[in-house]
Amino acid sequence: MLALTNAAIIMLIQLSLLLLLTVPAPISALSSISTSTSNNNNNTYDLVVIGGGSAGLTAAKFAATFQKSVVIVDAAGRLGGDCTWTGCVPSKTLLSCAKAAFMVKNAKKYGVVTGSSEDVRVDWEAIKERIRATQEHIYEEDDSPEVMKSLGIDTILGKAEFQSSNSIQVA
Repeated sequence: MLALTNAAIIMLIQLSLLLLLTVPAPISALSSISTSTSNNNNNTYDLVVIGGGSAGLTAAKFAATFQKSVVIVDAAGRLGGDCTWTGCVPSKTLLSCAKAAFMVKNAKKYGVVTGSSEDVRVDWEAIKERIRATQEHIYEEDDSPEVMKSLGIDTILGKAEFQSSNSIQVA
């Protein structure tokens, strides 16, 4: 028996949507999804992506390339998900800082002369600022609602709840 976490199930659903979008379908086979919000904004979209993490952003951007009307509904309050805010981006930035420190400390092995390798210090506050700046850069350039809007993708911050097979309520 295969056990899937909620995140894995959401990823599979989003990847399935990507596959469905790549297979040509007759217009009559396509259905739309209606959304409504607590302030009575009602809209209809070809695709509603629930979750603005890396998979959701990718699914939405991909669908938009096919001129589909798309909305991302995200309850976290900030697009980007775990990858941008707690996982991939912070860890990869931290690794790049560690690599830089290692290279400076071992520069002599590469024929690069610096001060004493014992003089190499790591400034944790500067590293944390580097991580924060990298996250903000990615958010502002790739993940923000403004970027999504420029790609023709709407964004609703809130929790999605299915009302029917083709309708959700966002609170």
